[in-house]
Amino acid sequence: MPVMLFSCADFLDENPNRAGNDPIEDLEQLDNMMNEMAYQTKGSTWGPGASANFANAIASDDYELHPEIQEKIGAQDVGLISILDREYLTYQFSNSYEMGNLFKSIYHLNTVLVNIDNVNGNNETLRKKIKAEALSYRAYYHFNLLVNYSLHPALNEGNNLGMGYRTDISFDSEGISSRNTVSYTMSKIYEDISEAQILFEEIGADDFEVEYNWRLNKISLMAIKARIDLYNGKYSEALTAANYVLSKYNYLEDLNNDANPGDPYYIYTSQHSYTPKGGSVEQILNVHYTEMNKQVELQMNNQEMIVPVIISSPFGGNFPMSESLYASFDNKSDLRLVKFFTNNAYLKNAGASNFTAAEISALSAEKSHNFQGVSNSTSSISLLQGPNVPEMMLIKAECLTRGEDGVTKDEAAAQLILQSLRAKRFELASDANNISGNLQDVLTERRRERPYVIRWYDIKRLNALDNAGIVLSKKYFTDRNNSNSGISVYSIQPNANAFALPIPDEELSLLNGWEQNPE
Repeated sequence: MPVMLFSCADFLDENPNRAGNDPIEDLEQLDNMMNEMAYQTKGSTWGPGASANFANAIASDDYELHPEIQEKIGAQDVGLISILDREYLTYQFSNSYEMGNLFKSIYHLNTVLVNIDNVNGNNETLRKKIKAEALSYRAYYHFNLLVNYSLHPALNEGNNLGMGYRTDISFDSEGISSRNTVSYTMSKIYEDISEAQILFEEIGADDFEVEYNWRLNKISLMAIKARIDLYNGKYSEALTAANYVLSKYNYLEDLNNDANPGDPYYIYTSQHSYTPKGGSVEQILNVHYTEMNKQVELQMNNQEMIVPVIISSPFGGNFPMSESLYASFDNKSDLRLVKFFTNNAYLKNAGASNFTAAEISALSAEKSHNFQGVSNSTSSISLLQGPNVPEMMLIKAECLTRGEDGVTKDEAAAQLILQSLRAKRFELASDANNISGNLQDVLTERRRERPYVIRWYDIKRLNALDNAGIVLSKKYFTDRNNSNSGISVYSIQPNANAFALPIPDEELSLLNGWEQNPE
Protein backbone atom coordinates (compact mmCIF):
# COMPACT_ATOMS: atom_id res chain seq x y z
CA MET A 1 0.00 0.00 0.00
CA PRO A 2 1.48 3.38 -0.91
CA VAL A 3 2.12 5.80 1.92
CA MET A 4 2.08 9.50 1.05
CA LEU A 5 4.50 11.66 3.03
CA PHE A 6 4.52 15.40 3.49
CA SER A 7 5.29 18.11 6.01
CA CYS A 8 4.16 21.64 6.71
CA ALA A 9 6.44 22.83 3.92
CA ASP A 10 4.30 21.02 1.35
CA PHE A 11 1.27 23.17 1.99
CA LEU A 12 3.11 26.47 2.52
CA ASP A 13 3.81 26.52 -1.22
CA GLU A 14 0.27 25.77 -2.39
CA ASN A 15 -2.14 28.31 -3.84
CA PRO A 16 -5.30 28.65 -1.72
CA ASN A 17 -7.27 30.08 -4.64
CA ARG A 18 -6.71 27.19 -7.01
CA ALA A 19 -8.17 23.69 -7.21
CA GLY A 20 -5.58 21.60 -9.01
CA ASN A 21 -4.61 23.74 -12.02
CA ASP A 22 -7.86 25.70 -12.12
CA PRO A 23 -8.83 28.87 -10.23
CA ILE A 24 -11.55 28.26 -7.61
CA GLU A 25 -14.64 29.89 -9.06
CA ASP A 26 -17.66 27.66 -8.43
CA LEU A 27 -19.25 25.42 -5.85
CA GLU A 28 -18.71 22.24 -7.83
CA GLN A 29 -14.95 22.68 -7.56
CA LEU A 30 -15.13 22.84 -3.78
CA ASP A 31 -17.40 19.80 -3.75
CA ASN A 32 -14.80 17.92 -5.78
CA MET A 33 -12.07 19.12 -3.45
CA MET A 34 -13.93 17.60 -0.49
CA ASN A 35 -14.16 14.31 -2.34
CA GLU A 36 -10.47 14.36 -3.18
CA MET A 37 -9.39 15.28 0.33
CA ALA A 38 -11.54 12.84 2.24
CA TYR A 39 -11.59 10.04 -0.29
CA GLN A 40 -7.93 9.72 -1.19
CA THR A 41 -6.92 9.21 -4.82
CA LYS A 42 -3.82 7.88 -6.58
CA GLY A 43 -4.67 4.27 -5.76
CA SER A 44 -4.29 4.80 -2.04
CA THR A 45 -6.71 2.93 0.18
CA TRP A 46 -6.61 5.00 3.32
CA GLY A 47 -8.76 7.85 4.49
CA PRO A 48 -7.94 11.43 5.49
CA GLY A 49 -5.09 12.04 7.88
CA ALA A 50 -4.08 8.41 7.42
CA SER A 51 -0.82 7.94 9.28
CA ALA A 52 -1.22 11.05 11.41
CA ASN A 53 -2.07 9.05 14.53
CA PHE A 54 0.42 6.27 14.04
CA ALA A 55 2.88 7.33 16.75
CA ASN A 56 0.35 7.20 19.57
CA ALA A 57 -0.85 3.80 18.32
CA ILE A 58 2.61 2.29 18.74
CA ALA A 59 3.42 4.36 21.83
CA SER A 60 0.49 2.79 23.67
CA ASP A 61 0.87 -0.37 25.73
CA ASP A 62 -1.13 -2.31 23.15
CA TYR A 63 2.00 -2.41 20.97
CA GLU A 64 5.06 -4.34 22.11
CA LEU A 65 7.61 -6.51 20.35
CA HIS A 66 8.90 -8.85 23.01
CA PRO A 67 12.70 -8.67 23.37
CA GLU A 68 12.92 -12.46 23.15
CA ILE A 69 11.72 -12.21 19.55
CA GLN A 70 13.54 -9.01 18.73
CA GLU A 71 16.86 -10.55 19.74
CA LYS A 72 16.36 -13.21 17.08
CA ILE A 73 15.15 -11.10 14.19
CA GLY A 74 17.09 -7.92 14.89
CA ALA A 75 14.03 -5.69 14.44
CA GLN A 76 13.84 -2.21 15.87
CA ASP A 77 11.20 -1.86 18.56
CA VAL A 78 9.62 1.41 17.52
CA GLY A 79 7.07 0.91 20.28
CA LEU A 80 9.73 1.45 22.87
CA ILE A 81 11.47 4.17 20.90
CA SER A 82 8.22 6.07 20.56
CA ILE A 83 8.01 6.60 24.32
CA LEU A 84 11.69 6.92 25.23
CA ASP A 85 13.76 8.31 22.39
CA ARG A 86 12.88 11.94 21.71
CA GLU A 87 15.57 12.29 19.05
CA TYR A 88 14.00 9.47 17.04
CA LEU A 89 10.53 10.92 17.52
CA THR A 90 11.45 14.45 16.55
CA TYR A 91 13.68 13.60 13.61
CA GLN A 92 13.50 10.15 12.08
CA PHE A 93 9.90 9.14 12.62
CA SER A 94 7.37 11.86 13.30
CA ASN A 95 8.56 14.15 10.51
CA SER A 96 7.10 11.82 7.92
CA TYR A 97 4.04 10.36 9.55
CA GLU A 98 2.51 12.74 12.04
CA MET A 99 1.93 16.46 12.15
CA GLY A 100 2.54 17.18 8.48
CA ASN A 101 -0.32 14.88 7.47
CA LEU A 102 -2.79 16.69 9.69
CA PHE A 103 -1.58 20.18 8.81
CA LYS A 104 -1.87 19.42 5.11
CA SER A 105 -5.46 18.27 5.53
CA ILE A 106 -6.31 21.29 7.67
CA TYR A 107 -4.77 23.62 5.11
CA HIS A 108 -6.97 22.22 2.34
CA LEU A 109 -10.05 22.39 4.56
CA ASN A 110 -9.29 26.04 5.23
CA THR A 111 -8.98 26.60 1.48
CA VAL A 112 -12.55 25.35 1.17
CA LEU A 113 -13.77 27.47 4.08
CA VAL A 114 -12.10 30.67 2.83
CA ASN A 115 -13.71 30.30 -0.60
CA ILE A 116 -17.08 28.73 0.22
CA ASP A 117 -19.09 31.93 0.66
CA ASN A 118 -17.72 33.63 -2.47
CA VAL A 119 -17.81 31.05 -5.26
CA ASN A 120 -20.52 30.85 -7.94
CA GLY A 121 -23.41 28.44 -7.52
CA ASN A 122 -27.11 28.47 -6.71
CA ASN A 123 -27.29 25.31 -4.60
CA GLU A 124 -27.26 26.82 -1.12
CA THR A 125 -27.97 23.46 0.49
CA LEU A 126 -24.77 22.09 -1.01
CA ARG A 127 -22.88 25.20 0.03
CA LYS A 128 -23.93 24.74 3.65
CA LYS A 129 -23.17 21.03 3.55
CA ILE A 130 -19.65 21.54 2.22
CA LYS A 131 -18.98 24.21 4.83
CA ALA A 132 -20.29 21.99 7.65
CA GLU A 133 -18.18 19.06 6.47
CA ALA A 134 -15.02 21.16 6.33
CA LEU A 135 -15.67 22.53 9.83
CA SER A 136 -16.27 18.99 11.14
CA TYR A 137 -13.07 17.60 9.70
CA ARG A 138 -11.09 20.64 10.86
CA ALA A 139 -12.32 20.13 14.42
CA TYR A 140 -11.52 16.41 14.29
CA TYR A 141 -8.00 16.90 12.95
CA HIS A 142 -7.20 19.54 15.56
CA PHE A 143 -8.49 17.16 18.23
CA ASN A 144 -6.15 14.46 16.94
CA LEU A 145 -3.27 16.94 17.13
CA LEU A 146 -4.24 17.75 20.70
CA VAL A 147 -4.36 14.08 21.75
CA ASN A 148 -0.96 13.46 20.16
CA TYR A 149 1.02 16.54 21.14
CA SER A 150 -0.60 18.08 24.23
CA LEU A 151 -1.37 16.93 27.74
CA HIS A 152 -4.96 16.28 28.80
CA PRO A 153 -7.21 19.36 29.22
CA ALA A 154 -7.93 18.50 32.86
CA LEU A 155 -4.28 18.94 33.84
CA ASN A 156 -3.07 22.35 35.02
CA GLU A 157 -6.56 23.74 34.39
CA GLY A 158 -6.03 23.41 30.64
CA ASN A 159 -3.11 25.86 30.65
CA ASN A 160 -0.48 23.49 29.25
CA LEU A 161 0.74 23.98 25.70
CA GLY A 162 -2.04 23.52 23.16
CA MET A 163 -1.95 23.16 19.39
CA GLY A 164 -3.22 26.58 18.39
CA TYR A 165 -5.99 26.54 15.81
CA ARG A 166 -5.24 26.80 12.11
CA THR A 167 -7.95 28.85 10.34
CA ASP A 168 -6.04 30.77 7.66
CA ILE A 169 -4.27 29.95 4.40
CA SER A 170 -1.36 32.36 4.44
CA PHE A 171 1.78 31.21 2.65
CA ASP A 172 4.37 31.77 5.35
CA SER A 173 4.87 29.98 8.63
CA GLU A 174 3.96 33.10 10.59
CA GLY A 175 0.39 32.59 9.44
CA ILE A 176 0.13 29.45 11.54
CA SER A 177 -1.29 30.40 14.91
CA SER A 178 0.79 30.07 18.06
CA ARG A 179 0.40 27.04 20.30
CA ASN A 180 -1.66 28.92 22.88
CA THR A 181 -3.15 26.62 25.56
CA VAL A 182 -4.92 23.27 25.58
CA SER A 183 -8.16 24.93 26.73
CA TYR A 184 -7.91 27.44 23.85
CA THR A 185 -7.53 24.72 21.23
CA MET A 186 -10.36 22.71 22.74
CA SER A 187 -12.65 25.75 22.80
CA LYS A 188 -12.01 26.35 19.09
CA ILE A 189 -12.75 22.69 18.36
CA TYR A 190 -16.14 23.04 20.03
CA GLU A 191 -16.83 26.29 18.15
CA ASP A 192 -16.38 24.49 14.83
CA ILE A 193 -18.53 21.59 16.00
CA SER A 194 -21.34 23.94 17.06
CA GLU A 195 -21.29 25.86 13.76
CA ALA A 196 -21.22 22.62 11.75
CA GLN A 197 -24.13 21.20 13.73
CA ILE A 198 -26.25 24.29 13.04
CA LEU A 199 -25.54 24.05 9.30
CA PHE A 200 -26.28 20.32 9.12
CA GLU A 201 -29.57 20.86 10.97
CA GLU A 202 -30.57 23.74 8.70
CA ILE A 203 -30.33 21.48 5.64
CA GLY A 204 -31.59 18.30 7.33
CA ALA A 205 -28.35 16.37 6.69
CA ASP A 206 -29.08 13.48 9.03
CA ASP A 207 -29.30 10.42 6.76
CA PHE A 208 -26.24 8.19 6.92
CA GLU A 209 -25.14 6.60 3.65
CA VAL A 210 -22.40 4.07 4.33
CA GLU A 211 -21.50 4.03 0.62
CA TYR A 212 -20.48 7.69 0.94
CA ASN A 213 -19.31 7.77 4.54
CA TRP A 214 -16.32 9.94 3.67
CA ARG A 215 -18.79 12.81 3.13
CA LEU A 216 -19.95 13.87 6.57
CA ASN A 217 -23.35 14.78 7.97
CA LYS A 218 -24.84 15.37 11.41
CA ILE A 219 -24.51 11.69 12.32
CA SER A 220 -20.79 11.76 11.52
CA LEU A 221 -20.35 14.99 13.46
CA MET A 222 -22.12 13.62 16.54
CA ALA A 223 -19.86 10.55 16.44
CA ILE A 224 -16.85 12.87 16.46
CA LYS A 225 -18.39 14.93 19.25
CA ALA A 226 -19.13 11.83 21.36
CA ARG A 227 -15.44 10.86 21.25
CA ILE A 228 -14.32 14.39 22.13
CA ASP A 229 -16.90 14.76 24.92
CA LEU A 230 -15.81 11.48 26.51
CA TYR A 231 -12.17 12.63 26.45
CA ASN A 232 -13.23 15.78 28.32
CA GLY A 233 -15.38 13.96 30.88
CA LYS A 234 -18.58 15.52 29.51
CA TYR A 235 -20.51 12.31 30.03
CA SER A 236 -24.00 13.74 29.65
CA GLU A 237 -23.14 15.33 26.31
CA ALA A 238 -21.23 12.24 25.17
CA LEU A 239 -24.26 10.08 25.96
CA THR A 240 -26.58 12.41 24.07
CA ALA A 241 -24.31 12.40 21.03
CA ALA A 242 -23.83 8.61 21.06
CA ASN A 243 -27.58 8.04 21.47
CA TYR A 244 -28.26 10.25 18.47
CA VAL A 245 -25.81 8.34 16.30
CA LEU A 246 -27.16 4.94 17.32
CA SER A 247 -30.74 6.06 16.72
CA LYS A 248 -29.79 6.81 13.11
CA TYR A 249 -27.27 4.07 12.32
CA ASN A 250 -26.32 1.01 14.36
CA TYR A 251 -25.01 -1.66 11.98
CA LEU A 252 -22.76 -4.31 13.54
CA GLU A 253 -20.71 -6.81 11.57
CA ASP A 254 -21.28 -10.38 12.79
CA LEU A 255 -17.86 -11.99 12.95
CA ASN A 256 -19.51 -15.39 12.98
CA ASN A 257 -20.20 -14.79 9.29
CA ASP A 258 -16.77 -15.00 7.76
CA ALA A 259 -18.07 -14.04 4.34
CA ASN A 260 -21.45 -12.87 3.12
CA PRO A 261 -21.86 -13.05 -0.67
CA GLY A 262 -24.86 -10.75 -0.48
CA ASP A 263 -22.88 -7.98 1.16
CA PRO A 264 -22.49 -5.10 -1.33
CA TYR A 265 -19.18 -4.07 0.24
CA TYR A 266 -17.39 -7.32 -0.58
CA ILE A 267 -15.84 -8.88 2.48
CA TYR A 268 -12.65 -10.68 1.57
CA THR A 269 -10.76 -13.25 3.59
CA SER A 270 -7.28 -14.09 2.31
CA GLN A 271 -5.38 -17.05 3.70
CA HIS A 272 -1.62 -17.49 3.50
CA SER A 273 0.36 -20.33 5.00
CA TYR A 274 3.84 -20.45 6.45
CA THR A 275 5.90 -23.51 7.33
CA PRO A 276 8.74 -22.69 9.76
CA LYS A 277 12.26 -23.99 9.36
CA GLY A 278 12.75 -27.61 10.38
CA GLY A 279 9.10 -28.41 11.00
CA SER A 280 5.67 -28.83 9.52
CA VAL A 281 3.75 -26.47 11.77
CA GLU A 282 1.59 -24.25 9.59
CA GLN A 283 0.42 -20.84 10.73
CA ILE A 284 -2.60 -19.41 8.96
CA LEU A 285 -3.13 -15.69 9.02
CA ASN A 286 -6.54 -14.37 8.07
CA VAL A 287 -6.73 -10.84 6.74
CA HIS A 288 -10.32 -9.72 7.03
CA TYR A 289 -11.09 -6.49 5.26
CA THR A 290 -13.59 -4.65 3.12
CA GLU A 291 -13.06 -2.46 0.10
CA MET A 292 -15.24 -0.57 -2.34
CA ASN A 293 -14.32 0.49 -5.87
CA LYS A 294 -15.78 3.96 -6.41
CA GLN A 295 -14.92 5.34 -9.85
CA VAL A 296 -11.11 5.78 -9.99
CA GLU A 297 -10.38 5.33 -6.30
CA LEU A 298 -10.22 2.50 -3.81
CA GLN A 299 -11.53 3.35 -0.38
CA MET A 300 -11.57 1.00 2.51
CA ASN A 301 -15.20 0.87 3.51
CA ASN A 302 -16.22 -0.96 6.63
CA GLN A 303 -19.96 -0.89 7.27
CA GLU A 304 -19.43 -0.15 10.97
CA MET A 305 -17.36 2.94 10.18
CA ILE A 306 -19.02 6.31 10.64
CA VAL A 307 -15.99 8.55 10.02
CA PRO A 308 -13.60 6.67 7.69
CA VAL A 309 -10.23 7.80 8.99
CA ILE A 310 -7.63 5.05 8.71
CA ILE A 311 -4.12 4.76 10.15
CA SER A 312 -1.69 3.26 7.66
CA SER A 313 1.37 1.51 9.06
CA PRO A 314 4.72 2.11 7.37
CA PHE A 315 6.05 -1.14 8.85
CA GLY A 316 4.38 -3.57 6.48
CA GLY A 317 2.57 -6.53 8.02
CA ASN A 318 4.38 -6.38 11.36
CA PHE A 319 2.34 -4.95 14.22
CA PRO A 320 3.03 -6.85 17.45
CA MET A 321 0.52 -7.39 20.22
CA SER A 322 1.58 -6.66 23.80
CA GLU A 323 1.23 -9.24 26.51
CA SER A 324 -1.25 -7.06 28.38
CA LEU A 325 -3.45 -6.64 25.30
CA TYR A 326 -3.35 -10.40 24.70
CA ALA A 327 -4.31 -10.99 28.34
CA SER A 328 -7.37 -8.74 27.97
CA PHE A 329 -8.92 -11.38 25.68
CA ASP A 330 -9.96 -13.62 28.54
CA ASN A 331 -11.87 -16.08 26.39
CA LYS A 332 -10.44 -17.65 23.27
CA SER A 333 -13.85 -17.94 21.60
CA ASP A 334 -13.57 -14.19 21.09
CA LEU A 335 -13.45 -13.98 17.30
CA ARG A 336 -11.65 -10.64 17.40
CA LEU A 337 -8.61 -12.52 18.67
CA VAL A 338 -9.05 -15.24 16.06
CA LYS A 339 -9.66 -13.04 13.03
CA PHE A 340 -7.58 -9.93 13.64
CA PHE A 341 -4.51 -11.38 15.34
CA THR A 342 -2.23 -14.18 14.27
CA ASN A 343 0.41 -16.09 16.16
CA ASN A 344 4.02 -15.87 15.05
CA ALA A 345 3.41 -13.37 12.25
CA TYR A 346 6.64 -11.58 13.10
CA LEU A 347 8.48 -14.82 12.51
CA LYS A 348 6.79 -15.20 9.13
CA ASN A 349 7.40 -11.64 7.99
CA ALA A 350 10.68 -10.67 9.54
CA GLY A 351 12.91 -13.54 10.54
CA ALA A 352 11.67 -17.06 10.00
CA SER A 353 15.11 -18.33 9.07
CA ASN A 354 16.37 -17.45 12.55
CA PHE A 355 13.95 -19.78 14.32
CA THR A 356 13.61 -23.54 14.52
CA ALA A 357 10.21 -25.18 14.90
CA ALA A 358 11.06 -25.98 18.50
CA GLU A 359 11.89 -22.37 19.24
CA ILE A 360 8.61 -21.24 17.71
CA SER A 361 6.68 -23.76 19.78
CA ALA A 362 8.46 -22.60 22.92
CA LEU A 363 7.27 -19.04 22.49
CA SER A 364 4.16 -18.38 24.53
CA ALA A 365 1.21 -16.97 22.63
CA GLU A 366 1.12 -13.73 24.61
CA LYS A 367 4.65 -12.94 23.43
CA SER A 368 4.26 -13.65 19.74
CA HIS A 369 0.84 -12.52 18.53
CA ASN A 370 0.63 -9.92 15.79
CA PHE A 371 -2.21 -7.66 14.69
CA GLN A 372 -3.46 -8.16 11.13
CA GLY A 373 -6.43 -5.85 11.28
CA VAL A 374 -8.26 -4.30 8.38
CA SER A 375 -6.10 -4.20 5.29
CA ASN A 376 -6.14 -4.16 1.52
CA SER A 377 -2.98 -6.24 1.48
CA THR A 378 -1.46 -9.21 3.25
CA SER A 379 1.77 -7.26 3.70
CA SER A 380 0.49 -4.07 5.33
CA ILE A 381 -1.59 -3.05 8.32
CA SER A 382 -4.37 -0.50 8.49
CA LEU A 383 -6.20 0.52 11.64
CA LEU A 384 -9.71 1.94 11.49
CA GLN A 385 -9.11 5.09 13.52
CA GLY A 386 -12.34 7.01 12.95
CA PRO A 387 -15.39 6.68 15.22
CA ASN A 388 -17.58 3.66 14.47
CA VAL A 389 -20.77 1.98 15.71
CA PRO A 390 -19.09 -0.23 18.36
CA GLU A 391 -17.34 2.82 19.80
CA MET A 392 -20.67 4.64 20.10
CA MET A 393 -22.11 1.63 21.94
CA LEU A 394 -19.15 1.57 24.30
CA ILE A 395 -19.34 5.32 24.94
CA LYS A 396 -23.00 4.91 25.83
CA ALA A 397 -22.23 1.98 28.12
CA GLU A 398 -19.45 3.89 29.88
CA CYS A 399 -21.59 6.96 30.49
CA LEU A 400 -24.40 4.81 31.90
CA THR A 401 -22.18 2.76 34.19
CA ARG A 402 -20.40 5.87 35.48
CA GLY A 403 -23.57 7.72 36.41
CA GLU A 404 -21.70 11.04 36.50
CA ASP A 405 -22.29 14.54 35.11
CA GLY A 406 -26.06 14.27 35.53
CA VAL A 407 -26.36 10.81 33.94
CA THR A 408 -28.47 8.28 35.84
CA LYS A 409 -26.30 5.29 36.76
CA ASP A 410 -27.53 2.09 35.10
CA GLU A 411 -25.08 -0.83 35.11
CA ALA A 412 -27.80 -3.22 33.93
CA ALA A 413 -28.31 -1.17 30.75
CA ALA A 414 -24.54 -1.01 30.25
CA GLN A 415 -24.37 -4.80 30.60
CA LEU A 416 -27.01 -5.28 27.91
CA ILE A 417 -25.06 -3.04 25.54
CA LEU A 418 -21.87 -5.04 26.09
CA GLN A 419 -23.70 -8.32 25.61
CA SER A 420 -25.32 -7.15 22.37
CA LEU A 421 -21.91 -6.13 21.00
CA ARG A 422 -20.23 -9.34 22.12
CA ALA A 423 -22.99 -11.43 20.54
CA LYS A 424 -21.49 -10.42 17.19
CA ARG A 425 -17.94 -11.05 18.37
CA PHE A 426 -18.06 -14.47 20.08
CA GLU A 427 -18.66 -17.98 18.81
CA LEU A 428 -20.50 -19.03 21.97
CA ALA A 429 -23.45 -17.08 23.38
CA SER A 430 -22.55 -18.19 26.89
CA ASP A 431 -19.16 -16.49 26.54
CA ALA A 432 -20.66 -13.38 24.96
CA ASN A 433 -23.05 -12.97 27.88
CA ASN A 434 -20.42 -13.60 30.55
CA ILE A 435 -19.76 -9.96 31.37
CA SER A 436 -21.09 -7.44 33.86
CA GLY A 437 -21.81 -3.77 33.30
CA ASN A 438 -19.25 -2.29 35.66
CA LEU A 439 -16.77 0.36 34.58
CA GLN A 440 -13.76 -1.92 34.38
CA ASP A 441 -15.62 -4.34 32.12
CA VAL A 442 -16.60 -1.49 29.81
CA LEU A 443 -13.05 -0.16 29.63
CA THR A 444 -11.57 -3.60 28.95
CA GLU A 445 -14.14 -4.18 26.21
CA ARG A 446 -13.09 -0.87 24.63
CA ARG A 447 -9.52 -2.10 24.54
CA ARG A 448 -10.50 -5.41 22.92
CA GLU A 449 -12.79 -3.79 20.38
CA ARG A 450 -10.52 -0.91 19.30
CA PRO A 451 -6.92 -2.04 19.92
CA TYR A 452 -4.13 0.50 19.33
CA VAL A 453 -6.58 3.16 18.13
CA ILE A 454 -7.91 4.58 21.40
CA ARG A 455 -5.60 3.16 24.07
CA TRP A 456 -3.34 6.27 24.21
CA TYR A 457 -6.49 8.42 24.34
CA ASP A 458 -7.92 6.26 27.15
CA ILE A 459 -4.76 6.18 29.27
CA LYS A 460 -4.52 9.98 29.14
CA ARG A 461 -8.16 10.66 30.01
CA LEU A 462 -8.47 7.99 32.70
CA ASN A 463 -5.32 9.17 34.48
CA ALA A 464 -6.29 12.84 34.25
CA LEU A 465 -10.01 12.53 35.06
CA ASP A 466 -10.18 9.46 37.32
CA ASN A 467 -6.70 9.42 38.83
CA ALA A 468 -6.54 5.85 37.51
CA GLY A 469 -2.80 5.53 38.03
CA ILE A 470 -2.17 3.68 34.76
CA VAL A 471 1.56 3.33 34.17
CA LEU A 472 2.50 2.78 30.54
CA SER A 473 5.15 0.06 30.53
CA LYS A 474 7.12 -1.89 27.93
CA LYS A 475 9.84 -4.54 28.18
CA TYR A 476 13.20 -4.05 26.49
CA PHE A 477 16.89 -4.83 26.89
CA THR A 478 18.43 -3.34 30.03
CA ASP A 479 21.11 -1.80 27.85
CA ARG A 480 19.11 -0.78 24.81
CA ASN A 481 22.15 -1.36 22.57
CA ASN A 482 23.02 -4.79 23.96
CA SER A 483 20.64 -7.73 23.49
CA ASN A 484 22.65 -9.78 26.03
CA SER A 485 22.11 -7.33 28.88
CA GLY A 486 18.88 -8.83 30.19
CA ILE A 487 15.37 -7.44 30.06
CA SER A 488 14.05 -4.42 31.97
CA VAL A 489 10.70 -2.68 32.18
CA TYR A 490 10.58 0.93 30.93
CA SER A 491 7.66 3.06 32.10
CA ILE A 492 5.91 6.40 31.78
CA GLN A 493 4.19 7.54 34.95
CA PRO A 494 0.59 8.85 34.92
CA ASN A 495 0.17 12.35 33.46
CA ALA A 496 3.91 12.65 32.71
CA ASN A 497 5.13 15.14 30.11
CA ALA A 498 5.94 12.21 27.81
CA PHE A 499 2.20 11.85 27.13
CA ALA A 500 2.59 14.94 24.94
CA LEU A 501 4.70 13.64 22.07
CA PRO A 502 7.52 15.98 20.98
CA ILE A 503 6.88 18.28 18.03
CA PRO A 504 8.90 17.03 15.01
CA ASP A 505 11.99 19.13 14.38
CA GLU A 506 11.08 19.90 10.78
CA GLU A 507 7.62 21.12 11.73
CA LEU A 508 8.95 23.11 14.68
CA SER A 509 11.36 24.94 12.39
CA LEU A 510 8.44 26.02 10.21
CA LEU A 511 6.18 27.03 13.09
CA ASN A 512 7.85 30.26 14.16
CA GLY A 513 7.51 30.88 17.87
CA TRP A 514 6.22 27.44 18.75
CA GLU A 515 7.64 25.97 21.94
CA GLN A 516 8.78 22.34 22.10
CA ASN A 517 7.01 20.07 24.57
CA PRO A 518 8.99 19.72 27.82
CA GLU A 519 10.68 16.42 28.60
